[in-house]
Amino acid sequence: MVEPGSGVAKKTHALVRAFRSQGQQVMVHAVVDENQSHFGEAHGDIHLYSCQRAERANAVRQLIQSHVGPGDAILFRYPWASAEMLEVVRTFGHQIVFEHNTDEEAEALLLQREHLERMPFRLSWSYLHYWFRTQILRRTVESTIGPRMLQAVSGGVCMTEELAERERFRYSNYITKAIANGCALGEHKSDFFLPINDSFRAVMLIGAPAPWHGLDRVFKGLQSFAHTNVAIRLDVIGVSDAGQMTFPAGVEVRFLGRLDDNAIEALLPEYHIGIGTLALHRKRMQEACPLKVRQCMAAGLPMVLGYRDTDISPMGSLSPFVLQVAPDDAPLDWRSIIQFYEHLLASTHTRENMLREVKNVMSVESKAEAIAAFMKSLGLSF
Repeated sequence: MVEPGSGVAKKTHALVRAFRSQGQQVMVHAVVDENQSHFGEAHGDIHLYSCQRAERANAVRQLIQSHVGPGDAILFRYPWASAEMLEVVRTFGHQIVFEHNTDEEAEALLLQREHLERMPFRLSWSYLHYWFRTQILRRTVESTIGPRMLQAVSGGVCMTEELAERERFRYSNYITKAIANGCALGEHKSDFFLPINDSFRAVMLIGAPAPWHGLDRVFKGLQSFAHTNVAIRLDVIGVSDAGQMTFPAGVEVRFLGRLDDNAIEALLPEYHIGIGTLALHRKRMQEACPLKVRQCMAAGLPMVLGYRDTDISPMGSLSPFVLQVAPDDAPLDWRSIIQFYEHLLASTHTRENMLREVKNVMSVESKAEAIAAFMKSLGLSF
């Protein structure tokens, strides 16, 4: 259920390499929409199945029947719930362990509300029923069918402890294990953090301009920014345009659009700092472990985060390299960000120190070992 070339695909390939280095035999399959741009399609280690969105469940059924043996285990990135997908997981659930990366019910409701806002008002039964179900009952297909999907499988790997609690709330007997996303170290050009000089360069790496990323907090902070000595340049990767926006002198915002992973890896060492998710509270969440944040940290970038990261404790080895901001809707305080970075430059911490701790805490190898152990504890031959 992933698009090749994405951060999810990169994570998958890294996990596969780690599993194989530990002696497991692994195959990777991706069911993708026909209208997606598969710029990673040439990757020889992933088997692609293109279909219309409505045919996803049938495509999953066919690939399991064709490529999965009765003694194999299936690590399945959680799909959106549907009646058709429920029948698939009921058939093969004894072999399936879901991977949960978000609060599915909260995200589905948020997206359904956005869809409702885009619809023109109609005095019809279908519209009024949809409005009542969304705004009053707060019900989605995910909230009605999702718990039955959890009941049908062996267990689930959750990216955070918070998600594990949410999934157990959906189905109380669900067997879960919290294992955060891992990362592999990227290339870096210096063992030391970049000096600021007269320009401060930040990057925000996102998949789409979803409301929980908090782009509005970033832009509002920049619109009120005034600093006589330092100019700010923010690059937003993953977004091509944010409409008509104006910023004061000394602030430059560039929307670089969607870039392939090689291009991103080449750019990251040139920035001073990365901006992570800033409005996770809009999904009623406090904890996360985003892949894109790990990609930035693996390239040696200190981060600004508006949530609690599973691998970064307040007194842990990575905490000096992370500026935590309040999980609210207030504009981002760019003066504090620059001061945080200046303090980092003045300390004994270096990019080399940071990368060593990233490897110790977030390595994909340790995450693969934990996933394999969990699957074995469920009785799966992995």
